[in-house]
Amino acid sequence: MYLDIGNDIILNWEDILIILTKETAMKDHRISSLIKEGKIANSNTVHKIHSYIVVQRKEKEELYISSFTTQTLIKRFVI
Repeated sequence: MYLDIGNDIILNWEDILIILTKETAMKDHRISSLIKEGKIANSNTVHKIHSYIVVQRKEKEELYISSFTTQTLIKRFVI
């Protein structure tokens, strides 16, 4: 099962820890630190950010951004 977050990026659903709105992500200290440090895996692919997706692969966490809202991302879930 996969999630298409746009811009030709598809994530494995089992690797996704959480999907956050832009507002909620900025309230979380750990996520906002990653954003401020520029540690976004696909930072050059999105012009308007609506949501953040935290992914864990093996021992490493990655942060992705999407121009889709959290509600739209859930609808884009692909089997």
